[in-house]
Amino acid sequence: MGKIVGTSPSSISGSVGLYTYRQTKDGTVVSEKVKAKGVGKSTLRQCMTKLQLANLHHFYKSFYGSLEGSFENIPKTQSNLNAFIKANFGLLPIYLSKQVSNFGAAVVAPYQVAQGSLLPLNIINGTTPRTTLLLGSLVIDAATTIGEFSRAVVDHNLGYANGDQISYFSLIQNSLSIGDFHGIPTITTNKYEVTLDTDDNEHKLWDFVGKYGFSSVAADGQQFLGCSGTPAVGGFTWVHSRGFGAEMKVSTAFVTTNNAAVIDAWSGAEALEKAAVSYGGYKAARFLEPGETSANVAVEGGDDVQTGAVFSGSLRVVSGSTSVTNANAQRVRLSAGSVGVELSGTNMTAFAQPVALQMASSSSATTLVDVPATLNAGSSTADKAVLTATVAAPNLWLAGIKVNGQVVKTFAAFGGGTTPSTGGDEEE
Repeated sequence: MGKIVGTSPSSISGSVGLYTYRQTKDGTVVSEKVKAKGVGKSTLRQCMTKLQLANLHHFYKSFYGSLEGSFENIPKTQSNLNAFIKANFGLLPIYLSKQVSNFGAAVVAPYQVAQGSLLPLNIINGTTPRTTLLLGSLVIDAATTIGEFSRAVVDHNLGYANGDQISYFSLIQNSLSIGDFHGIPTITTNKYEVTLDTDDNEHKLWDFVGKYGFSSVAADGQQFLGCSGTPAVGGFTWVHSRGFGAEMKVSTAFVTTNNAAVIDAWSGAEALEKAAVSYGGYKAARFLEPGETSANVAVEGGDDVQTGAVFSGSLRVVSGSTSVTNANAQRVRLSAGSVGVELSGTNMTAFAQPVALQMASSSSATTLVDVPATLNAGSSTADKAVLTATVAAPNLWLAGIKVNGQVVKTFAAFGGGTTPSTGGDEEE
């Protein structure tokens, strides 16, 4: 029976499924076993730590080695896979049952796939996603050469030069049936790359890369590098890389996802319990049976806690360079980084702690992830409370606010929004 200890990637050790995790002076090391073993521990809290590792491992393997070197400045004795797991552990836990995990199942999630010192290609999501990489007036078509594309990139963007590479990854979320198992999530990864060469006026760009991630998208009177249409269900991202002697420099990159329904199906409390039971060694606890203290469960529809503060006004969210005022209505989309939330009401100086922002992967997702927040006492007044938090991944939605472990405010889910609709191949 496997044993695992620790609740964070920097301290975890033991086994889950086909993989064994152990600690060295350079971090967590992952090795693969011949035969899977049972969970061994009996509480959901312990299972939460172990079971999310399978999706991280399978997601990484779906790139078939093309992410090697995507994390800069890691110790020579630490693998790129270890760095990937450390960066994404706990970000959006996906729980795969033993059976589907043995089939190599994987869910596309908004994981960080690269971390480095080059400027990122920030993604502006929408029906036709684009990056912030300027192309000037260049409209890419079948006749566009690598030289024309390279000159547009180098001439209109700082930090790009001949010899640099731009890569595009398309992760298509599939559904597989094997025997009695249906709806097994799998990933098909398509990858394209072009090396910038301003003198190459012979070779056509689309003869070497798919137009899906190497098209021009018009915005604000200019052209930007982006997709040729709505991406297929799954996720996508771009990475900028450069040779640096024997090493490699990369841009930090996160996967942008549009598969909220699949993520919802394989995350949250229900998915966790099903996965834990599938490995054996865990039995769902009866509520009245003494044992480990569990999280409180309440029926949605009313608050059973009095915080002292009364939210009666509007919500203002500051995310990146964007400020949104929302009169306690729909969810608000956030960018990665520092987020400020200003709540108005009465008796706001009585705001209790700890505080957390509840995040969702889409405007309609039902699975929420708590992000710890801090009450900025210096900026709070009797009619205003100011919260600050750090959001690790882009394109998450503010869905609610927790005070002292209880949900005190929710923001309405809605369909559509700017989340791309479902597709089939690389794009719709």
